[in-house]
Order: sequence, then C-alpha cells, then structure tokens
Amino acid sequence: MTRHLISHDPISGIRAYYEPENNGGARIIHEYDDVSGILDNNKLNFNHVNPWNADRSMKKVATVPNSIITKWLLEEGIDFYNKDHWPKVRAKLNSSEYLFLRTAPGRI
Repeated sequence: MTRHLISHDPISGIRAYYEPENNGGARIIHEYDDVSGILDNNKLNFNHVNPWNADRSMKKVATVPNSIITKWLLEEGIDFYNKDHWPKVRAKLNSSEYLFLRTAPGRI
C-alpha cells in the first residue's frame, strides 16, 4: 500500500501521511514524530548544563515532545496542559520509564 506525505511541520518534525483505502475501505492518516533531536538535547542538558535561570527562581527539568503529550492524553486521559493533571504528569516525569524526557537530575 502506498502512503502519501500530506504535511510536514519543520518546527515540531511531525509528518502526516495519507494511506488510500485499505481492505476495509477505510482511509487512514498516520502521524510520525522524529524526537531523536529532542532526546539527544535532553541527555546533553541532563549531563552538562546548569538547569537554573540566572536568579535561580526557575529550573528547567524536562522537554516533552508533542507526540508524548498526545500519547498520554489519548491513552491515559492525562492532559499535560491542565494544571489539575500535573500530579500525574509529575509522576510520569519522575518514573524511570520517562527518564529520557528529563533535562536535570532530581525529582520534580
């Protein structure tokens, strides 16, 4: 089956592909997100960059790709942008499963 690129966002890296009708007659759109650059940068920051701003009032602790934010929302109902969901987001970011999203050691 042939797929056709229908969009590419150069900022997020997300590419959307259209697949014509398959055996069931459904038309499918798949989105793919290459997050390797984000993860490489997270690892670099985690190991070599001071996470604090100049007056130490804020600390960068993670960079979460849009595809992970969408995954959490669709699969678990966790809305990254909803402050009431932040206990669950914090638990995700503190887990070893999502360590690759962290940009600084310690717990959130």
